[in-house]
Amino acid sequence: MPPANTHAANRATATASAAATDATATPAATARHWRLAAVLAVFAAAAPAALFATAANAAPSSPSTTSTASTTSTPSTPPPAPALPDAESLRDEADALTLDGILRDQEALFTALKDDAELRRLPHAEKERRLTELSRRYEVLLSRRPDDAAIMVLYGKFLRLIDDRARANECFAMADRLMPNTAVIKHQLGVFAAEEGRYIAAHNLLGQAVTLEPATAIYHFHYGEFLTTYNAHLVRDNIFKTQAECSTRAQAAFRRAAELTPENKAFQWRYAESFFERDPPDYAGAFAEWGRIAAKAKTAPDREAAWLQQARALTGTGRFAEARRLLATSKTPELAASRKRLTDILDATEKAKK
Repeated sequence: MPPANTHAANRATATASAAATDATATPAATARHWRLAAVLAVFAAAAPAALFATAANAAPSSPSTTSTASTTSTPSTPPPAPALPDAESLRDEADALTLDGILRDQEALFTALKDDAELRRLPHAEKERRLTELSRRYEVLLSRRPDDAAIMVLYGKFLRLIDDRARANECFAMADRLMPNTAVIKHQLGVFAAEEGRYIAAHNLLGQAVTLEPATAIYHFHYGEFLTTYNAHLVRDNIFKTQAECSTRAQAAFRRAAELTPENKAFQWRYAESFFERDPPDYAGAFAEWGRIAAKAKTAPDREAAWLQQARALTGTGRFAEARRLLATSKTPELAASRKRLTDILDATEKAKK
């Protein structure tokens, strides 16, 4: 997925713009929108481990950010644990219970667990204790400010990071009651609904996020991923008549995300990939779009990766000799596995055509 700091900045800008341009908003509501916009970027360094993962097939969460069940035995005499950032030892209790204090320590903890090899080897119990303490501080703050939607959103995102999805959704649902027309809240509720298999609700909520903030690329991107991931379910639930119609809508979402952020390589590549996911695949469109990406590539590996995708498109149209010539242009060692897979596909496809 694209860098979270880009997403957060986009969300904050769009939320603030929506508040500023809403002439009918009350001063209090406008202030809440601006406050929410100001704090959304704090989760730039961490994103949900698996978007749209179901309970049955969710990807394993990283031990650096996720609360872990004590299924792994720890040594009876573990080595001394290195010290983690500890708010109470650095500032007084009053500051520790402010939103700024919580966010500061949360960022320090997740950064340390991500970047420091020694800290990643801490016993699970110590990690659990630190995460539980952060959760307690959020809850104390919410008990004092129960109508602060911004805190609820941030606490919900924290709970998602530690894989407490049910409690996270409760936070987003409460925030939605306080600020019912906020894109980031609709988006989070939509992700949870998709994970729970409530595809009609998820489609409505993720679509609302796009409608509320049409200039925010990440909402278009995630809407496209949702349509692609649950294509068959959405046809079964009569949201779309055919899988071809659903894939067309998904590609439109990826295209819009790419248009809104032309500097975002991940979004550009995802749009190009969507041509292969059309029903039937649009090999000519894929060849042209990957050619555009190759022409703009700034590194040899990126350029060669785009050429390999063009060779894939040529294979789909039966232009095997041209595909092999493109394959031969790729020399980057990091792409060796991709070249091998594509060569195998090319060989099998050409053999089947004979």
